[in-house]
Amino acid sequence: MLPDWKRSVAAIGAPKRATEDATAMLLGLSGADVSWPMHDTYGLALERIPEVIANTVQLIVDQLKLQARGRGTSGTRTGPGSSPQQSN
Repeated sequence: MLPDWKRSVAAIGAPKRATEDATAMLLGLSGADVSWPMHDTYGLALERIPEVIANTVQLIVDQLKLQARGRGTSGTRTGPGSSPQQSN
């Protein structure tokens, strides 16, 4: 059985690849390995890091919701360093 948060991400109904990508990113954001570079490398105050992560999570969820409705980025890339294609 999937953990609650993974079920919640899947329940958004976005395409499989977008859901897998978002799930991987959300899992990565949940660890301290993200927090310390924000502080050590970029100088972000420790008390601001939870809000920055929460805002990033919201952006990911909002993008998945757009994809679930058939709009927004396609989630595909054409090559290294390329941006996802936009569909309107």
